[in-house]
Amino acid sequence: MRSFFWFSSSIAFLLIAAAAIAQITICQGCGWEVGEGLDKCGHCSKAVERKAAPADQDGPSDVNVTPGPESEDLARVDKDAVAQEVKLARDQLKAGDFELARLFLKNASVLNLLSDPAGSEVRGQAIAELLQASDSRGLMVQAKCSTCGGKGNRVMKIGSLVPGEEQTREVQGSKCQICKGAGIVRRAGTIDERKFSRGQAATRYATIQQGRRYMRLGGAWLPPGVSDVLSTLQRAVVMRATASPCEECAGFGKTDCGGCEAGGVLDCEACEDGNVFIKVNAELTKMTLSRSEKCKKCRGKGMLLCSKCGGSGGVLCRECNGSGSRPACKRCSGEGHTSCRKCRGAGTIAEEDCEDCGREGAVLCKSCNGDGRR
Repeated sequence: MRSFFWFSSSIAFLLIAAAAIAQITICQGCGWEVGEGLDKCGHCSKAVERKAAPADQDGPSDVNVTPGPESEDLARVDKDAVAQEVKLARDQLKAGDFELARLFLKNASVLNLLSDPAGSEVRGQAIAELLQASDSRGLMVQAKCSTCGGKGNRVMKIGSLVPGEEQTREVQGSKCQICKGAGIVRRAGTIDERKFSRGQAATRYATIQQGRRYMRLGGAWLPPGVSDVLSTLQRAVVMRATASPCEECAGFGKTDCGGCEAGGVLDCEACEDGNVFIKVNAELTKMTLSRSEKCKKCRGKGMLLCSKCGGSGGVLCRECNGSGSRPACKRCSGEGHTSCRKCRGAGTIAEEDCEDCGREGAVLCKSCNGDGRR
């Protein structure tokens, strides 16, 4: 495949001159055009330097071009493909499958990076807002109702002949007041529960994308034929955007607290169900009686917030220090690509195309396989 990227000094000089006349700037990170007056790329958000042109050069003096491909040669995804991913995500949001919706939105953001720059920023903002909604709703999980034991019937407490014991009985035909007869409730999920839910969603998601005949590249799913024409830097962009998260916390940045078993609260040891029993000596009857008072330590709740996690149920992940990401690859500094060793980044050897990099001058990093992480 003929290369799109030029790294030799002579070619780079021609690109600089041509771009100065055409008044365009090309991002070195992903290879897309950067609009006039912008300081960073609208696709990958990488900062773009604009150096003053030499005084004797024709054209504007504030235009600079970094070595890279001409934009018309880059592989691009139709914006309708981005819209289709967003539509599938919205359908899953309506159905209540927030983790599956999140996966479609993450894929939509990757396809947006490969789409026409015109309107990509607006599309990216819309995707980001939907992602925030899916992430916040994904905090909740479905669990069996603890009040009715998942049966959905109302439960009544009845007296017992044994002091201090209580018995319960289901009321047939009457719905549980907590779950409204469903037998399940939605509550804040633990990290382990959310990891399990995310894993199940990933399986369903892969099945759907395979059915659409989409091809996998890293963690992304691309329309048929797209991955075959991507340049090295474009592949690195896709791989970095979909790099697998920290293995310990699955990207959440936290792990379940062991002190409270992810519940966030502990039983108050100073009382019994929020009450403190105080013995009182009766002078007339010469008897010792007891009276109950509300526990001052827990204010009658019977529980205290876990001091280890502050009541959140989760603690900082030690592996990623809360970032949710794997460490950056040292060999490529997290870029996912390195200069071709054979041609030393020139793309050619003795005026012949370099076979190792296909004249691009860059190859995917062998240490991280292109995702920029280790």
